[in-house]
Amino acid sequence: MRKRRTIGSAEAKAAKKNREDVDASVATMSHAELRTRLEELGDKPGPIDDSNRNLYNRMLTKKLATVAESSQREEKEEEVETKETPAVTSKERGGKKSKEGVSQKGKTAQQKVKKLGIEGVVAASYTPFNTDGSLNLAMVEPYANYLIRLGVAGVFVNGTTGEGVLMTVDERKAMVEAWAKAVKKRVKVIVHVSSTSLKDCQEMARHASSLDGVDAIAAMPPLVFSAKTIEELLVHLECIASSAPRTPLLLYHHSDMSPLNFSIEEFLRQADKRLPTFVGVKYTDYNVDVFARCLNLGRYEMLYGRDEQLLASLAMGAVSCVGSTYNFTGSIPAKIFAAFKSGDIATAQKEQLKSQLAIKTYNDVGRRIGCASPHALGKAIMHMIGCPVGAPRLPSKPLTDAQYKELKRSFEEIGFFDWHQAS
Repeated sequence: MRKRRTIGSAEAKAAKKNREDVDASVATMSHAELRTRLEELGDKPGPIDDSNRNLYNRMLTKKLATVAESSQREEKEEEVETKETPAVTSKERGGKKSKEGVSQKGKTAQQKVKKLGIEGVVAASYTPFNTDGSLNLAMVEPYANYLIRLGVAGVFVNGTTGEGVLMTVDERKAMVEAWAKAVKKRVKVIVHVSSTSLKDCQEMARHASSLDGVDAIAAMPPLVFSAKTIEELLVHLECIASSAPRTPLLLYHHSDMSPLNFSIEEFLRQADKRLPTFVGVKYTDYNVDVFARCLNLGRYEMLYGRDEQLLASLAMGAVSCVGSTYNFTGSIPAKIFAAFKSGDIATAQKEQLKSQLAIKTYNDVGRRIGCASPHALGKAIMHMIGCPVGAPRLPSKPLTDAQYKELKRSFEEIGFFDWHQAS
């Protein structure tokens, strides 16, 4: 007769504690959040109201506890398997290929999510477009090679710089495949998967996590009907993370695009308990003091996103940064990192001032010529330095010839092209 498996006292206590935690989190959900979470876990609940709320609370509590316990068992089994099973090559695994020729990771692979461990500059890449507005996938490889020559540690694909939210899901998938193929694991690839549709976020998260060469995904709250509470943001990210359970997840915090109406520090404390794949934040905010306090929690990777304050963030403990101007400021950010690390603060300050002057000129010219689009300005500069990535997408328009000439003249005046050539 088959013996019934009994759970040890320590494991039973852990399972009970997990159910208690789930009960507390479920109780704070709105009816709509509860229904969404149940649907994500495969249920088809009917209308939820006060009369049946307790029933659905118990249903979700049981499901989440089962998922957590199953995950723990799988991790233990994998630890045993890792010790007993010899390494298997990708050829022996028979990994699939996507239509762009990018290797696919096995979806059933069980592995613990590791931190990115990224140090240095991450360029928020522009999306190359052809003159007809279609994706210029052929440009991705030379673009990637150019950035790697500058010394970047990674690329952030389909973000706000990359106009990801103006692209279709299929376009975004194709762009991610092109970057993964072009980079060839030489640097980290982080993929932005946010959308106003949660289903689209999940689809893009699943796709990104299936590609060999994608190191992490990042998501922000929806740009419309955004998360108003920590709980709403946690539920949103839980749903995305569930579609990429083996891929590190970053919160994309952008104070201009999706400001948070609550403490990001408190969010991080709660995320530690709710999001097992969560590793940190792409922090695009001018509040360096809050950034430092988040770093001080000691559990998360914090990638600083205000290019003109890079040196300040390093002084507060940052080891990585993400930004759009890192596409065209040459080796300046890498020099800031190197000088700071060696204790040569004077050189670090000198290089930071160059970066700040370029950013100030960029903004001043934009106001002067009547162009408020950072994509139009940035892509024009990319053309000037020999890395053409096309025009921005509507509603932004490319610069006119007169505007382009004025931008170029202003950058010549500050010696920008001499700096870049020296890179």
